[in-house]
Amino acid sequence: LVEESFYETFVAVLAEAAKGLKLGDPLDLSTQIGPISNKPNFDKVVSYLEIGQQEGAKIVAGGRPCEALGGYYVEPTIFRDVHNNMRIAREEIFGPVASVIPFKTEEEAVAIANDSDFGLAGAVFTTDISKAHRVTHKIRAGTMWINNYRVVTHMAPFGGYKMSGWGREGAGEGLEAYLETKAIWVPLE
Repeated sequence: LVEESFYETFVAVLAEAAKGLKLGDPLDLSTQIGPISNKPNFDKVVSYLEIGQQEGAKIVAGGRPCEALGGYYVEPTIFRDVHNNMRIAREEIFGPVASVIPFKTEEEAVAIANDSDFGLAGAVFTTDISKAHRVTHKIRAGTMWINNYRVVTHMAPFGGYKMSGWGREGAGEGLEAYLETKAIWVPLE
């Protein structure tokens, strides 16, 4: 989700960044995008490239399988002109595909973010720290970052809301899945 006033600039910069990412062997430290895990998932990701275009979104970077590498590689793909009712915005693709959706107001951004069956994680990037805290508290996701992304530690719980994830990993909350709580009552008379 990108504020409308910054949308065109953001899409252009993101598309250029995607075009510069190196696909390759995940064991090669210079690789930035590895392959999709297996053929069924690869086919699913590739199908979303067509679905997005059929729904009216436009590809500004990527959009194709990368057959030259051999294996299940898909070019990092950026869609613009995406609306929240499109499948590429509403479903989990699990591939290198980004759908960029514009918004006008903070309230609209929160509404779009929360209008999802999923809620694993999200981030807010802004120079207004008060806005960042306000928005992160309103978004229904298990983890939220402010001005960064994917910072994790075993000392903090990680897990999603709604249909994302199951339970929590890490910290004390992560241990609860391995415990059974028992209540014992003893009369004192």
